[in-house]
Amino acid sequence: MAAPGVGIEGFTSSLSGVGNELRRVQRSGSSAAAAHMAGAAALFCQWTRESGIRYFSSTDVRTYFIRGAKRDSSRTYPNREWGFGTLDLYGVFRNLQTQIF
Repeated sequence: MAAPGVGIEGFTSSLSGVGNELRRVQRSGSSAAAAHMAGAAALFCQWTRESGIRYFSSTDVRTYFIRGAKRDSSRTYPNREWGFGTLDLYGVFRNLQTQIF
């Protein structure tokens, strides 16, 4: 799965003698993309717990993320460039609406 990994804006703290100061920074690369994916997975897991779903395995989470991914109709999936598609957390939740637990 592909997640955003170019020009991701965030904040970092810098210890500048007087105290902690937050600075806006941009990051690019797989570490930024992995952080995006981890955050999306954490939000999904939090929602499942708050919704009363007692058990979700890592395989279940992966399956829902794959099913909810955005896909370009001109490509076949999975493929080397985009995996199963691009991260679409809204698509994951839309997919959940059709599932019965």
